[in-house]
Amino acid sequence: MRKRIHLPLAYFVTLLLFLASCSGKGEKKPIEGNGGNAALSNIFERKSVRSYLDKDVEKAKIDLMLRAGMAAPSGRDIRPWEFIVISNRASLDSMANALPTAKMLAQAHHAIVVCGDSTRSSYWYLDCSAATQNILLAAESLGLGAVWTAAYP
Repeated sequence: MRKRIHLPLAYFVTLLLFLASCSGKGEKKPIEGNGGNAALSNIFERKSVRSYLDKDVEKAKIDLMLRAGMAAPSGRDIRPWEFIVISNRASLDSMANALPTAKMLAQAHHAIVVCGDSTRSSYWYLDCSAATQNILLAAESLGLGAVWTAAYP
């Protein structure tokens, strides 16, 4: 019997990224030199957001972010990740108290925890990083505030 080991790589608007409606969103300035490319604009506009509105995030947006994470490249297409969505207030508060770099979880309504399985790939941490970046970019494109914070090892 093979034992599966899951190591949290990062915490999202939740333990990887803290997903919530973004506070203090200003007008977006055009990015020079991107030729009107929407993908490049999204990359250049992505930012770490640590303060959130007291507003829930629609399930459809959470699903889109998870799908974006699953679309990330993975060595040999192994996909050694699992995503855990946390919406329970007590769990979010517990993580905010236990993790020194995740205090913003106290304001977040949701978090996505990206876990990597080191028994499936020795490059799990690279694959999970790519998945995390896709989730962060998806959050930006959906008008959500997000940040990643690591809890590794």
